[in-house]
Amino acid sequence: MYHYIVIKLSDGDTRDGTMELSSSVLKYYDKFDFKFFYSCSEYKRKEILLEQLFTSLLKVCELNRWSIEPFERARAKVLEDNFQNSYVLSRKFNQSRNLKACLVADHCSTQFSLALVVTDLSDCEVFRRQVLVEEPDEFLFNCQIGSIRWMNKELLRYSFRDKGIAKTVEFGLNADGLISHNKAKHKV
Repeated sequence: MYHYIVIKLSDGDTRDGTMELSSSVLKYYDKFDFKFFYSCSEYKRKEILLEQLFTSLLKVCELNRWSIEPFERARAKVLEDNFQNSYVLSRKFNQSRNLKACLVADHCSTQFSLALVVTDLSDCEVFRRQVLVEEPDEFLFNCQIGSIRWMNKELLRYSFRDKGIAKTVEFGLNADGLISHNKAKHKV
């Protein structure tokens, strides 16, 4: 089974309508009118791209005899959410279970970003720190997503990789009880 399906769009390629298989990636090539695409508004671009990707995925499903139902559900959810693509990747409670740390991903047409958000028991945000911002490149973004870990009831550690370097950032409680940036450690 494949871990990724990549739809390769081009103005015209001899491979259009074909698939290539590698160890964990299935690539499908399809024709796309980039000139028209770039002449449209940003919202219209989202609609065009969603329909193109959905149409290409239907072709991939047909070629592989896969069910189209999961892709139909995904497309419907994108439309229901009006193209907003924000989600929680990870949740961790501290040892006292009075604070919850989350990694929140937000994808838009110009950037992918990841924020470390801490909330109290009533889901009121007490801390937010942007920990990653990248151009829209899913493979690059996904490989840089880090992990969160409460070291004790007051100390939160976020570990991640940036340009091949492992980094750790720690956040501690200040006198007001709010989370504040404490220190950053760099591991080589």
